[in-house]
Amino acid sequence: MTYFQGVHINDHDTGFRARVTPLYALQTTELTRLVGAMFGGVGTTIDTNFYTATATAAVATVTLATGAITLNVTDADTEGYASIKSLRAGRFMLMAPNLYRGLVRVPSPSATDAGTFQCRWGAYDTTGAGVDYTNVPTAFFFSLVLGDSPTSHQIGINYQSGSTITTMSGLGTAMNGDVTHVLHDDNYHAYEIVYLSTGAYFFADDVYLGCFEPTTTPFTSLDLRTLAYLGNLGSGSGIAPGPTFYVASNSIARLGKGQTVPTWRYINGAGSDVLKRGSGGIKRIINNDNVGSIILYDGITATATICSIDLTKVLGELDMDITLQDGLYYAATGAVKLTVVYE
Repeated sequence: MTYFQGVHINDHDTGFRARVTPLYALQTTELTRLVGAMFGGVGTTIDTNFYTATATAAVATVTLATGAITLNVTDADTEGYASIKSLRAGRFMLMAPNLYRGLVRVPSPSATDAGTFQCRWGAYDTTGAGVDYTNVPTAFFFSLVLGDSPTSHQIGINYQSGSTITTMSGLGTAMNGDVTHVLHDDNYHAYEIVYLSTGAYFFADDVYLGCFEPTTTPFTSLDLRTLAYLGNLGSGSGIAPGPTFYVASNSIARLGKGQTVPTWRYINGAGSDVLKRGSGGIKRIINNDNVGSIILYDGITATATICSIDLTKVLGELDMDITLQDGLYYAATGAVKLTVVYE
């Protein structure tokens, strides 16, 4: 079973197959990386301009070495977790699928608590604490699902909405792709998820594993951050913690340019207002008179400042290429006359 339809295009020498996106467009090399800068390569300090790392004190660590992140939980008697996520969201646009891609290695764990999650990685965010991972609007992720012996651990594909997780493989449910189950091993593998509002499609080393599709409930939010998690799901009950978890890359890209026709707002005089709610982008500002000033914010309130512009020093068109994560809000002073172009 596969989501690819019609004629397959294969490379004669390698056998690699061209892909068609769920929107029936031939996937080419033109990708737009949204989040997922390199972890490093110089030194061992995680770049907090791009990533947020979290570890339960004393029982978990998040470290960087030779360009890869290591997440580790060391204590079987205390609930603990380690995580790293991109600081900004991987913006989703309705007319173009997003692609999560992670290069991940999960060595064989010693625990054999059948049916338990211990590692997860994918397009994921959470407002929950500890190892509960609750209150997730929409998440698609891979997981290591423990078997009853070290040789029976499997890779699971998962969809989460709120605190409800649906898993294929490893919990008695076969995956619905070209394979039904994937046994875990110790090596690095490339894991991918192509997701959009009508479905999420999972791949491991270019093998199609399966998909999730909305039924009576739509995917509620696809503005996702890229995450990697490892947790001791024994909650301090003495179950051995998960294996050391290595993440060499973890990113979200857009399959296509994602161009939109912008809109605009003419601002005449002092004041403040919300120009947009949710993710988007600022294209340009057209200043019609060199009077006053304006401050632009990423959001729907005057909190995350993008820039403060003295309009007495800028007359005419000021080009901008700024991505918005939460919205666009402005506060203007003086008798300003300007047009903000955004999408």
